[in-house]
Amino acid sequence: MASGYTANYGLCQWQPEDKFLRKEFNQDNEKIDAAVAAASSQASKALSGLEDQSYNIYNLILQNDYAGKYTGWKKSLLFDGFIDKGGTSSMSQTLLLSDGAVALSKTGQSDLSLGYGEQSSSGGAAETRSVITSGNGRLTGIGLELYNGLSWETSVEVKYEVRVNGKTRLTGTADTPVIASYNTGRGDLKFQQSVDVKAGDSVSVWLDLHTAWRYAKDGTGSNLGGILRFTPVSGTSGELVTRSNTIPAGASFRLWVRHKNGTVTAALVAGGQEHSFVQGEDRSTTEPLNGVSCTETEFSLDRETESGGVKLKFTLGLNGGSTMTLFDYGLAVI
Repeated sequence: MASGYTANYGLCQWQPEDKFLRKEFNQDNEKIDAAVAAASSQASKALSGLEDQSYNIYNLILQNDYAGKYTGWKKSLLFDGFIDKGGTSSMSQTLLLSDGAVALSKTGQSDLSLGYGEQSSSGGAAETRSVITSGNGRLTGIGLELYNGLSWETSVEVKYEVRVNGKTRLTGTADTPVIASYNTGRGDLKFQQSVDVKAGDSVSVWLDLHTAWRYAKDGTGSNLGGILRFTPVSGTSGELVTRSNTIPAGASFRLWVRHKNGTVTAALVAGGQEHSFVQGEDRSTTEPLNGVSCTETEFSLDRETESGGVKLKFTLGLNGGSTMTLFDYGLAVI
């Protein structure tokens, strides 16, 4: 039998003169089996804990981002709440970004007529009534009916604001059409850049006109009249690719995507190759900005990846519906 034993698990240590006993081998194997099983269990618990913490960190990032706070966690966890296009490198023409979300719609928004009614008594500040869009589109300007109260043919500079869901999205100045002295004319006031508007958004335009000019009110007789000019944006699918981000080396990734309606698939783009995520469970949540009810889909990818630049590619589809919205995503490296 063995004349010595190891310090940690008491495994047999035989000297040249010791005899071998089957019983000792069996006892050693039982000890090794128990130790390996315990280590495996601890590793599984540790990995599970990391996954839970990854989700909690992602949730914290989301809340801090929406609250306008900064957190250094973003250096090791990719996140985008689509407040702007800063985290996006490319996006299909069928997609647009509005009010903190990427939107896909089967229907594009065409021009919205507010009507031309009675003339105002003077110029100054005026705003259209808020209208709800039925599709996706890019607001490019507003058609107006104006009266030139000056004694010469001219145009005048107008200050404008475009408001979406009660928030100012664009400000600027533009020139009215040229109108003859003491005459009424119609024409478009073109914005310096277009404003993306998704289906269901509330839109209004405010402007400040020269006091010697007058504008046509809408059919209600209370607000600025005219025609909101849209370029329709529609489609049944679209792709979004994030900008390149440097991540640490990892063996596993967890991705959470929050969206309303439709379907989302995801891929990790690294080294010129795409690696598709495996979709996990869906759960209902109301955690995005403004408490919008949506679906949170979890994805996983188990693949050894060296540190370096990676992109995420999302493919959106309506799946037979009419609209879908992508609110945010968060990626954790394990």
